[in-house]
This record gives sequence, structure tokens and C-alpha cells, in this order.
Amino acid sequence: MTELLPAGPWAALAAFAALVCCYVVIARAVRRRYYSWRGRRIERAAARRLTIRLPLGWTLTKNVPVPGHGDADILLTDAHGQRWVVEVKSYESIRRTSWLLRIFGRPEVRRASGRFFERNPIAQVVGVADACHARPVLWLPYAKGRTFITRSGVIVVQGSSRQLMRAVGGCAWWQFS
Repeated sequence: MTELLPAGPWAALAAFAALVCCYVVIARAVRRRYYSWRGRRIERAAARRLTIRLPLGWTLTKNVPVPGHGDADILLTDAHGQRWVVEVKSYESIRRTSWLLRIFGRPEVRRASGRFFERNPIAQVVGVADACHARPVLWLPYAKGRTFITRSGVIVVQGSSRQLMRAVGGCAWWQFS
């Protein structure tokens, strides 16, 4: 019979390190999956609310596939044929980057906390809009902030579907419906 030798402290340390690594990998996967699910849920709810607000003659198309860019969350077309690609994001708030940081090649927008995004949402919506021959709109339905236009021509709407429709010309500023 062979006898198992005691592994010692190094084996215990290696087992503990492997356990920590497994925990980190699983926690990241769960977190990524949760945020993906949350983003899809917010996107569906936003499209539902926007559908209710559409004026006569306007059309809304959801999840339009765009080769090389994924998909356009919402494609709005007004009665005159003008099109907008609306990218829905679940960010709580967004702000412009100062002109000094833009000189050094930083993206045009960043989180309200000041941190930059992992993936630039402005570049994403501009790429999709160019492929669809439409105007780019970045919509943050749960954000509280002002609507503004970036230097690259993206309309950033922070707020409700009413604010989005005002920004794209779907209703006048004085209409409260």
C-alpha cells in the first residue's frame, strides 16, 4: 500500500489561489450576463414607450441588423422619409468631455462619475447610423440630464420618450402629451 504524503502549505496555498481565480471568473461572467439582460430589458421597455408616442405617419423598427456593426436598436422614420438610428443605453447619466481632453484624443462623452466608457457609445451609434444612412441618436431613457448634440453630430437624449420625440422633431416643445 502506498501512503499519501502530506501536501504541505504550498499545496493549500495553490488550492486557495485556484479557488479565488474560479470565483473571479464566475463572478465576472455572472455580472456580464446580468448587465446584458438588464440592457435588453431596458431596450424593450424603451421601444414600447416610444411606440405609444409615435405621431401619425412615423414608423419604428426594432433590432435592425447592420452588417459589421451588430444591430440598430431602433430605426425611426418620419412621414417625410427622414431616418434616425436610436441606440438605447442603460447608463444612469452621461456628460460631455471637456475640450481640453478632446484635443488629446479622448472620446466626446464620459460617465457622470468622470470615468470613460469601455466602448465608446458615440463611435458605435455613428457607425450604425452611417451604415443605415440615418441620423445618429443616443438615448438614455433612465438618465436625468440635458439633451445635447456632440461635435460628431450625435443627438444625446437623457430622459423620457417625450424628450426623444422632441429632440428628433416628433412633437413641439410646447406639446405635453
